[in-house]
Amino acid sequence: YKDDNMFAAMPPGEAMKLLTSLAVVENNPRGVTKIALIDVKRAHFHSPATRDIFVELPAERKQEGMCGHLKRSMYGTRDAAYNWEMEYTRVLLAAGSRQGVSTPCVFIHDERKIRVCVHGDDFVVTGTQRDIEWIEAVMRESFDIKDAVIIGPEAGDGRVLNVLNRKIMWSENGDEISWEADHRHLDTLLASLKLKGAKSVATPGVKDSADTKKRYEDGEDVKLEGATVTVYRSATMRLVYLAVDRPDIQFSVKEAARKLKEPTEGDMQKLKRIVRYLIGVPEAKCVQRRQAVPSRIVVSTDSDWAGCGVTRKSTSGGCIHFGTHLIKAWSTTQQTLALSSGEAEYIAIVKGSAVALGVRSLLEDFGMKSLPIRLQTDATAGKAIASRRGLGKTRHVALHLLWVQQRVRNGEIEVVKVSTEHNLADLYTKHHAGPRIAHLMRYMGVELKKAKKDTA
Repeated sequence: YKDDNMFAAMPPGEAMKLLTSLAVVENNPRGVTKIALIDVKRAHFHSPATRDIFVELPAERKQEGMCGHLKRSMYGTRDAAYNWEMEYTRVLLAAGSRQGVSTPCVFIHDERKIRVCVHGDDFVVTGTQRDIEWIEAVMRESFDIKDAVIIGPEAGDGRVLNVLNRKIMWSENGDEISWEADHRHLDTLLASLKLKGAKSVATPGVKDSADTKKRYEDGEDVKLEGATVTVYRSATMRLVYLAVDRPDIQFSVKEAARKLKEPTEGDMQKLKRIVRYLIGVPEAKCVQRRQAVPSRIVVSTDSDWAGCGVTRKSTSGGCIHFGTHLIKAWSTTQQTLALSSGEAEYIAIVKGSAVALGVRSLLEDFGMKSLPIRLQTDATAGKAIASRRGLGKTRHVALHLLWVQQRVRNGEIEVVKVSTEHNLADLYTKHHAGPRIAHLMRYMGVELKKAKKDTA
């Protein structure tokens, strides 16, 4: 049995953000663009079985010496997800769509201006009302589906769509779309960490003091045991999911996730601080306002050289904007021990360039022309390494990282210097005070809503 038939593609998180961004940016010559969710019932059962699988018959049909031979894919079999992907691909291609190259879960129908992003059995579709109803009818011929839920900017249109435990909301005036994380995550975290009624704090994290670092290095910080470890890990991974839509907590959550293997009591206190911050700021909306079609992709990068006081590893942070729309953000620990701040900043530039190229490929899959990339950094040394040819004095830098220099030289990527004050990626590399967080979030296109004092 071939293991490659077990793989089923899933779209990156930025695919749906780009889909909704294009819905509010582009002028559709066929009419008003709307967004729909088409949910397929019992998806895997729609795809034919591609190998011989025998199963035990249910009790009411069981006979001695008899078993069942599957004609359709069954949930739990190793190739069910792959077979489903092949089946919905067949249906959409037969309807005249073409499939994305960078992400095979993306489809576009050039004639009808329909875009589709598939996540498991959820099909998020953009197009006019008439074209959405057309693709819904096409899918209904092959699959058992729920009625499409459609939102749009016109009077009488629905305004809220729930996708992957997130809310996509179209404003009443039709000029903006916003993304918002599910509020139930915070309720679950408060219950599991026993923080109901706790006071809020102004920031999700603070820099470790010298005493804290010494206690950790000397092994004086008591390790968690038993069920408390499970609580820590569960809460951390829930925050990881939440942080995709909450740029203000990404760095703090990344730091918490680094301690999943052997968390300590100190780590638990840091985790609880993130949740206490969310008590005071329970809602964050990533807003995509109506704008002209952007002429470039803008990526901001930053690093905090040797920011980890224990391992001396650096952090890479960055975010990508399509016009004013935040498409993706990240905060990651660098695996290489950078020998200088310039090297750490260049590694962050490499990461940002790679992600930006992926976003550009997604846009091309959605039918957009290839756009140039502008990379913003506040590091003069990092910019210099990216803009020259060869290693120069940084002879220890791995050769495979120098591909960015070629992209800069041929004009695909433009590296520009910005001040630290205006570098949005600064949010993802270190802890900040409350006003600084609010400032960066506002310019990033994310609206924070503070809790009322009587309910915080």
